[in-house]
Amino acid sequence: MFKVKSLLLLCLAAVLLLIPVITESAVTDGTISLQKTGQAKCYDSDGNETNCAGTGQDAALLAGESWPDPRFTDNGDETVTDNLTGLMWAKDGNVMQARDPDFDADGSAGDGSVYWQHALDYVAKLNTENYLGHNDWHLPNVNELQSLINADEYNSAGWLNENGFTNVMPNDYWTSSTSISYKVYAWAVYMGYGYSSTSDKNTTAYYVWPVRSGQMGTISIQQTGNTKCYDSAGTEISCTGTGQDGDVRAGAEFPSPRFTDNGDGTVSDNLTGLMWTKSANSGATTSTWQEALDTVAGMNSASGTDGYTDWRLPNMNELKSLLDFSEDYPSLPQGHPFTGVRQDYYWTSSTLTAVPGSAFVVSMDISHVYYYSKKIEDYYGIWPVRGGEVEAPPEQFPDLTVKTLGSSGKPKKDKKITLSAVVKNIGEKSASTSSVQFYLSTNNNASSVEGDKLLGTTKATGNIKVNGSKTVKLTLKVKGKAGNYYLKAFCDSGAIVTESNESNNIKVSKKISIK
Repeated sequence: MFKVKSLLLLCLAAVLLLIPVITESAVTDGTISLQKTGQAKCYDSDGNETNCAGTGQDAALLAGESWPDPRFTDNGDETVTDNLTGLMWAKDGNVMQARDPDFDADGSAGDGSVYWQHALDYVAKLNTENYLGHNDWHLPNVNELQSLINADEYNSAGWLNENGFTNVMPNDYWTSSTSISYKVYAWAVYMGYGYSSTSDKNTTAYYVWPVRSGQMGTISIQQTGNTKCYDSAGTEISCTGTGQDGDVRAGAEFPSPRFTDNGDGTVSDNLTGLMWTKSANSGATTSTWQEALDTVAGMNSASGTDGYTDWRLPNMNELKSLLDFSEDYPSLPQGHPFTGVRQDYYWTSSTLTAVPGSAFVVSMDISHVYYYSKKIEDYYGIWPVRGGEVEAPPEQFPDLTVKTLGSSGKPKKDKKITLSAVVKNIGEKSASTSSVQFYLSTNNNASSVEGDKLLGTTKATGNIKVNGSKTVKLTLKVKGKAGNYYLKAFCDSGAIVTESNESNNIKVSKKISIK
């Protein structure tokens, strides 16, 4: 009996010893998930749409939490809930202009854009008046406002107006977050392109969009890190009742410790679960965007880097998740274990869809999220990441088909005739140069040219972009016996192009008669 009890005690002790190990390892999964940027297409450095496969771009990997469908719910009471983040927004993206135009005496009076303190004052006014039945509205912080951006859209404001909101302006909106570098400045988000920047609290009039937090969403947005408040003169003040970011502190708190040095050249973020290279200075001193993508791809060759072969260039949301807006030079949480952090911009894998020859960049000195030409070769950093939710979209292919087939005049024996075929690419990727062959047939079978007579020579199409078309012509002298026939045009007859649909390449004309 004694031996049995001892054995049980030893087993219990072993289980108890395992408990903290299990808990600690769970931390590396992260306390929040980051949302996808929304980007679904890939673009080269010239801004041309390209096949995503193997590019390492944002849309090639789709890293992050998928968006629910529908993304937004109109609550029928002039509020809209974001089902991804759980945030509740005023349906009207320019409430002040519609409801209280007299409140706005700044800039262009009555347009709904005001100076920063007046933006905070207006939200306080809405709470006093129990706007839409609620008294807990706040001016969104920079992370909350940027969560509405869809990186696949040319204009996020227009997309939002098509998805439940009204009067969202393709302009700058104030956030409640003060710039730690220039305390007379506050953060704003441009709801057209989706970048963030800082502006003078006292001389710049921007729009106001109230939000409520506390609902249950698919993900949680992280706090900005701000815990202090500053007035329009840049003087630190008590946060209580200000409605500023440091007062509300909306979002998920940073865990302690925020980062874990894994001792193998990598660092795990205990907030997001992402793993970063400890050195924030990968690659050459200067690099273009494509060189940044190539550098990270090279890290995955052979046995990989630091024991892993799935590194990627972070998308916009992943890279800015490192930011602590209460810090600058660098804009990282105090006590971070990273080395070689550049006081400059870092490349992301996300393209600015409105200007597809440009990519988003994130500054690690003062937290800007901006964009620059992909071809610029500057001191932009490369900071590889791995982990999180990643899914590769199905490979895209061109799809060539003959839309129209015709001839000039009626065919007469020994007379010249010109055949004309319009070839269109209805696929999702540009098609390299292909060919068209014309046939004379006694049947109208659109799936085969077996037994049909080839007319003339094979004609080249040249490259055809997505939804583009090329007209191919063949002039020849009519030969053959008198009778009834069909013309056929067979695009990509040599099977040069790999297509998503190989069964729609033949077009058959109406019956023709040769006399």
